[in-house]
Amino acid sequence: MSTRWAQDAHNEQAAGATIEVVVALMTRYDSADPAERPAIAKSIRQALAGEPAEVVSPPDDALPHPADAEPPFADDEFSFEAAYPPPEPTHVARERVRRQQSRSERKPHELQAAPTILAGVGSSTAEQLARLGIHRVVDLLWHLPARHEDFSKLRTIDQLMPGEQVTVIANLWDVRERKVGINRQVVQGILADGTGTLHATWWNKYVRNQLTPGSTMRFSGKVGLYLGQKTLDNPAFEDVDDEMVATGRLAPIYPLTEGLAQKRMRNLVRQALDEFVHLVPDPIPPNLRSEYDLPDLVTALEQTHFPDSAEQLAVARRRLAFDEFLYIQLGVLQRRHELHSRTAPA
Repeated sequence: MSTRWAQDAHNEQAAGATIEVVVALMTRYDSADPAERPAIAKSIRQALAGEPAEVVSPPDDALPHPADAEPPFADDEFSFEAAYPPPEPTHVARERVRRQQSRSERKPHELQAAPTILAGVGSSTAEQLARLGIHRVVDLLWHLPARHEDFSKLRTIDQLMPGEQVTVIANLWDVRERKVGINRQVVQGILADGTGTLHATWWNKYVRNQLTPGSTMRFSGKVGLYLGQKTLDNPAFEDVDDEMVATGRLAPIYPLTEGLAQKRMRNLVRQALDEFVHLVPDPIPPNLRSEYDLPDLVTALEQTHFPDSAEQLAVARRRLAFDEFLYIQLGVLQRRHELHSRTAPA
């Protein structure tokens, strides 16, 4: 691509210095890290506009001379935007780098540390986790999802049928409280997604404080029908995880306790996986894993929590089930050995 551009630029009598600068930047763009590309692209635009290009620090190796460089792309037409996805938001990239650094610094004994070793986990969150039996980092890694929500199969409200257990992403049009009986109140909301509406009812008045009219959320519950209107009775709800929806991922649904939301639990598990899962010892030797076509334990844990596909989830669950069955068999053998030892003649 850089060679083709250089030829066109020479034909149009562009300045030689400009050609060399742009070709060098284009050549470097292909091999640059995603974090460096925006700065390089900016320098290319400045050079083409005749402005002084900002200096972009070169890598350790010197930039190849345009005459020696291989064209990174053979296509006649090329778009930076089409060929490369936009960089991650700054805060996401910063957090990813921080976790990678933490991963390299973690030690095996820290698997037994309290969850407060994780960034952002204080005493209040630790107490919530303790109510779920999570007292150590390793407990968090083994806090497996009860199920997964398939964001690749979301349906619209007009497709829902009474009696179905569903999950929809909808806008909360309106929410209000209504008295039922003498001392009881219910919260009612109208959900819409552009294809239809759902009437939701919650039997806990304190839910009202968690619902904001105009917000888009994920609602899960059983579809009912009342006076010709589709309803959801006491649906679970949470903020939409944009990444899960955009990528069509399988979202883990964890057992929770009061005060701990799904999104928060997902973030805690993700952080624990990123920093600690590589330290979990695998009790199954490689030759046995190969014989039974099983993934290693680290991969199985990662894919059980955040699977890349339904197939990967099934493979991961098979590995964990194998471990569980193996431990049961070892326990039976150990118990049998103890019984034989007690009854053996002296």
